[in-house]
Amino acid sequence: MNPLFYLIDGFRFGFFAVSDASPWLSFGVALGFTAAIGLLSFILLVRGYKLRT
Repeated sequence: MNPLFYLIDGFRFGFFAVSDASPWLSFGVALGFTAAIGLLSFILLVRGYKLRT
């Protein structure tokens, strides 16, 4: 499952109203990918990973 495919497909649907996958599926995958990266970033920030004190 490639999230970049769904991101690009969502943009294609927004501009040209043409899509290979369901627009709702593209939106859901993009939202899930964004939430996962945001959560990972937050966890690393709270832990202080590779931060100097």
